[in-house]
Amino acid sequence: MCTILPHSNEALQLRWNVGLVVEYKDLVFVEITSIQQSTLTVIRITSVGIGEKAGLGPATDNPQSIALEQYGIVVDERVSYEITFLVKQIDVGSTISFGAFAYDHNGTQQDLRNIENDLSSNFFFEQEIVNQTGRYYLVRGIVFAKTTIARVDGEGVELEFLKGKGTSHHLKFRDNVCKLVPVVVVENPTAADSDVYLYDFKIRPLQTPHSLGFVNSPNFIQIWLQNNNPSYTIKKIEDEIRRFLIPYNSSLYLLNLDAFERRIELDDFDFIVIRYIYEAVAGINLDTRTAIVDVDPSVDGDDVGFGRGYQVGTFPNFYLQHAGDNTSSTGGQEVVLVNVKTITQMWPTVNPINIRLRAFWGDVRLNGLITIEFETYRGGAMIQVGDNFINDGGTQIDKAQIQRVVNSQGGGVSNDGEDMGIISYFPVFKKAILN
Repeated sequence: MCTILPHSNEALQLRWNVGLVVEYKDLVFVEITSIQQSTLTVIRITSVGIGEKAGLGPATDNPQSIALEQYGIVVDERVSYEITFLVKQIDVGSTISFGAFAYDHNGTQQDLRNIENDLSSNFFFEQEIVNQTGRYYLVRGIVFAKTTIARVDGEGVELEFLKGKGTSHHLKFRDNVCKLVPVVVVENPTAADSDVYLYDFKIRPLQTPHSLGFVNSPNFIQIWLQNNNPSYTIKKIEDEIRRFLIPYNSSLYLLNLDAFERRIELDDFDFIVIRYIYEAVAGINLDTRTAIVDVDPSVDGDDVGFGRGYQVGTFPNFYLQHAGDNTSSTGGQEVVLVNVKTITQMWPTVNPINIRLRAFWGDVRLNGLITIEFETYRGGAMIQVGDNFINDGGTQIDKAQIQRVVNSQGGGVSNDGEDMGIISYFPVFKKAILN
C-alpha cells in the first residue's frame, strides 16, 4: 500500500525539489508561496480536456515512448526504493494515478510486480480522487528489491487521503531492471477542470545500513557499487577511493550491492527450520555446526550437528534440534529447528537473538556449492519426520533461500565448521535479518 499523510507547510519548505520527466501535454511551472513566504517551484497540471490525460512519465499505453537516456533513473533490482512526492488538488473533478515503469539494459520496458501476489503491475493506485482539496498530502510508494518475499502488510490499504478509499499496493522489481521512471497521471472524466500541484519528487533507497540524518562533515559521499574485479576487495576499493578520488575532509560510505542481494528479512515467527541442502556434485557428507550466540553463557556456542549433539536445551522445550546426520554421497540435507518462541520466553530482554550458521564437508568437497533454506512458522507444533521438521496446526510465514560455497572439509568432531552467516531475530520488531 502507499503511505498517505497530511503534510504541513513548515515541513514542505525543508524539502528539496528534483526535476522529473515531462512527457504529457499542458504542463506549466508556476510559483506558490507558503505561509512563511518562502517561494516554491511546483509542477502544475492544468487544462486537461474531457477524456484526456496529463502528468509525468511516458504515455501509459506506450511506455517505450520515453527518452531513457535523458529521463531514466538508474536503479539496481537488488535494492528497494521509495518514491515520494507532495500532491495538492485545487478542485474536485480529476482522478490521480501513481506508478512507475521499469526498463532493462536494452531499454525494453519490463512490468513490475504487485508485492502482495507477485502478479504484473505498474501502478501503486489508479484513478483515485483526493479526499480533501486545497491541502498537500505526502504520497509514498515502494518498489521492493527482486528478492523480497511477497506479503500483504495490511496497514494503510484503505487510503484515507483518497475520497473513494481505494486499495493500493507496493511494487517489486523483476530481474535485469536498470532504469526506473515514475508516473503520475491526471485524468478528466467530466467537464469540470481541476488544477493539480506536484512538488518535491524523491527516489531514494528504502534502507541503508547507516543513519540518513545529519552528519558532522562538510562532505558525505555514499557510493553503491558492485565489485567486478576479483583481485580487489571492497576494503581495497575504499582505500583507493579515499587516496585518489575524494577530498581529505569527506566522509565515505560504500554499499556493496552483492551484500544487498544476499540480505534476507523474515517476519514475525515462532519457529524457523534451517535446511543445508547439497547435491552430489557439491561434495560428500555435509555437516552443520548451528548454534545460538550472544544470548546467555549457558547456551552460547553450544552447537548441534555430527558429534556435537542433537539438541540444545531440555525436553520438551528445546532451543535447537538437529534432525540427524546425513552422510550421503548422492546429495541430501542437514536440518536444524530453532524454537525462537522458547528462546524469547527464556531470555525476554535479549535483543537480538543470534543464530550462527556453519557447515563443513565431513568427507570430500567437490564444487562446494550448497543451498541454505529458511522456512518460518507461527503457531502450531513442530514434528520431526525422518531428516526433516514439519509444522502441524500453524501457519507458514516465509520461505527463502541463499547459496553458499563451503570450503572446509575433514576433521570430524573437532571441525568447528565454516561461517555461512548469522540470523539475527529482533523480538522488539518481531523481525529477523540474515547477515
